[in-house]
Amino acid sequence: MNMNRLEILVEEPSIKEVLKILLPKLLPNGWELNVNCFVRSHEGKQDLQKSIPRKIRAAAKQENSNTAFIILQD
Repeated sequence: MNMNRLEILVEEPSIKEVLKILLPKLLPNGWELNVNCFVRSHEGKQDLQKSIPRKIRAAAKQENSNTAFIILQD
């Protein structure tokens, strides 16, 4: 099964803003922000870590979806 959705989870809204500039230049053909590639910002490290299991469970429940996650935290 091929990946058809990418979720990038980041700690802070500022990181999301940087990725909104960089990702369009880095994503391969067929991948587009807010279409099949999403950046989700959180309110710090604890908020991010707490949300990970919930987001993975939600993705697993989506029919015909193969979601990959990238988690960025320092």
